[in-house]
Amino acid sequence: MLAFTGCSHGLIDAVVSELREMRQGVPHWKEKDIDGEKRRLEGGCPLTPREATLLLKALGYERHTTRIYIVAGPTFGGHATLAPLRTEFPYLFTHVDLATTSELTPFTKFHNRLAALDYYVALHSNVFIHTFDGNMARALQGHRRFLGHLKTISPHRLVSLLVGL
Repeated sequence: MLAFTGCSHGLIDAVVSELREMRQGVPHWKEKDIDGEKRRLEGGCPLTPREATLLLKALGYERHTTRIYIVAGPTFGGHATLAPLRTEFPYLFTHVDLATTSELTPFTKFHNRLAALDYYVALHSNVFIHTFDGNMARALQGHRRFLGHLKTISPHRLVSLLVGL
């Protein structure tokens, strides 16, 4: 997602270069040269783990009772990237954390199947909060409304930047 959006706030230069190379290497991504800071100021970047942590705390979620399921593919930088969030909310999981290797085997060759698994968990969660307004988040918002307006929180990323999250 970071490579696709061009968002690189808070990342070191080597990582920014790696993300740029990833973006350049995908022929069907039309936008190649992106000003990440400009995109961020326009509200077009996902919340960082630190910003997501501050948002959850501001909303009153308790660190020792809140269970968070990350709906995403592999996190860029691995679990270390999520350190600010994991420090404050230790019950942080992905499908890799909650399923055994043998349970995930039918899904791992197909990213769409892993996405479907994540979609299912997010659809049936108590609350769905997304840090980026991509296709999956939009589909989940609509599906949760269809099922009876299940609690969904859609932070306005531009406003979040303005208030210092």
